[in-house]
Amino acid sequence: MDKTYAFLLDLDGTLVNTDKIYQHVWKELLYEYNIEMTDEIFYKYIQGNNDYIAMSKIFSNYVSFNMEELSNKKDMLFMKHIHAISIIPNSTDFVKKIKRMGHKIAIVTNSNLIIVEKILQYIGIYDVVDCIIVGNECEKPKPFPHPYMEALNILKISNIYAIVFEDSSAGILSAKGIFPRCIVGIYNEDCTILEKYETDLMIQDYANIDIPLLLNYEKNQLKKIKDLLVYNKNSIKNAMDFKIDHTKLKGGFIADVLSINVIMEDLSVQNCVLKLKSENDTAMSKMATMLDLYEREFYFYQNIAPYVNICIPHVYSIIKDTSFQSLGVLLENLNTPDYVLNLDLNNEHMDVSLKVIRRMAELHAKFTKKNLIDIFPFLKKHNDPTFCPSWGNYVSENWGTFKKQWSFLLTGKRLELLELISIKFNKIQEYLSTGMLTLCHGDIKSANIFYKKLRVDKRNNEISGYEPYFIDWQYIAYGKGVQDLIFFMIESFDPNVLCNYTNIFKAYYYQCFIHSHPNLSYRYEEYEQDFMIAACYFPFFVTIWFGTTSKNDLIDINFPFFFIQKYLRFIEDNISIEILQTL
Repeated sequence: MDKTYAFLLDLDGTLVNTDKIYQHVWKELLYEYNIEMTDEIFYKYIQGNNDYIAMSKIFSNYVSFNMEELSNKKDMLFMKHIHAISIIPNSTDFVKKIKRMGHKIAIVTNSNLIIVEKILQYIGIYDVVDCIIVGNECEKPKPFPHPYMEALNILKISNIYAIVFEDSSAGILSAKGIFPRCIVGIYNEDCTILEKYETDLMIQDYANIDIPLLLNYEKNQLKKIKDLLVYNKNSIKNAMDFKIDHTKLKGGFIADVLSINVIMEDLSVQNCVLKLKSENDTAMSKMATMLDLYEREFYFYQNIAPYVNICIPHVYSIIKDTSFQSLGVLLENLNTPDYVLNLDLNNEHMDVSLKVIRRMAELHAKFTKKNLIDIFPFLKKHNDPTFCPSWGNYVSENWGTFKKQWSFLLTGKRLELLELISIKFNKIQEYLSTGMLTLCHGDIKSANIFYKKLRVDKRNNEISGYEPYFIDWQYIAYGKGVQDLIFFMIESFDPNVLCNYTNIFKAYYYQCFIHSHPNLSYRYEEYEQDFMIAACYFPFFVTIWFGTTSKNDLIDINFPFFFIQKYLRFIEDNISIEILQTL
């Protein structure tokens, strides 16, 4: 054999099916708490979720419960019912055959390690597997690429010799993040998943698989990207050639991000990232198109970026196809040791957060009281036909589904507020389109910030502070600056931390904004009203959007659960029903 390949296989749904066994397990587990196991409980709260999420949802009304004790009990019950596992036909014979041919095998899963080992032992392939990668033990689980990247690192095999077997949207997206030679989709009950996420090949079982076809599979994706860059070479000053870094490729529902080395005419190398429109035909990518997310970000980097007074990555070029349609943007790569992405601000000194708030206030102050519609015609107010009435219609169409699906969280003031927001949504859009308007980033959160380390003391490994660099500008709009503050607070902090910070952050933003624009007539009472109504717009839309989207179309299936809880806590603590009623 000329080359050793890496066969990277998911477990549940790919080699075995365990839905029946988990139904037995949870039925026994819930019986002890006088909870009757139903299909609704299984598919709504359990299937696809890890133990923490499932248990947090089901036992949300219990004063306290021991997570570790319940999880251990669940594992013991799994062992008891392990005979109920269904093996996908010929899967174990296929794995053994691959091993005999001299290739490497990794199991890449989000499941519990103890359970994974027991399953592999039970089906007789534990001894032929070279490594087991558990998503929850990686930096990030599926659908992020980290589990598959970790597998390749351990096996010491390049992604171009990797063949992945997957059955779920999260798994396919995770695999796409390493750009393997081939992704093989395993048909399950929802076979549309494989078509939506465009696996290279599809099989029902492992009988008669053409192994030479897998080993020699060729796809043109990377060649197309290289050709696209070459076509745009003249728009990138002094660029001579391009090299795609195969080890640093990531994917998502809105964009694929690739690490690109640009070889300049003087033979120097510029480390860049290429952010391309996602080709995945999913509910999330369709929503991204409906919201104009791609075009808004391209417009920002091409037309507005030179004038902002905060730090952002350097823009090398907007990448266009042969019809001159924008497909992506080539940016400075900040993923270097000098920067940290997505600091956990819950555990950082408050000064780090205050620096972010000061910078966003300075950005808003610079663009306030400017007629940005004339200056930047593509920048839109929230009452523009792009957003109104389409967003309001979306809310109306999905509110009933959301209310039913999340009823266990909707009590008292929370439900009253959400009902009122859904009724007043179009008026909220109108309100946020008048008065003190400015350039809004729209999606400021710690996950969209690179923090540049300032004055690093290498001897003591100490950092004296950070300068925030803001990325992901696809939600830009002409609105009220406080909208950015609201989203930053909800997205970046745990509710119990935020309740101690809210008044400080709110007052500090106003102070910085007024200081940056001292002649502005903007009373604190006006600002407080803007603060409350801003909280009823985009975060509410995100709540309805992600709260009613099928988990098969989510990058992070747990995002809605955590975001919705944070949002409900925030509006319950900070929003006046009377203010909304006056709209």
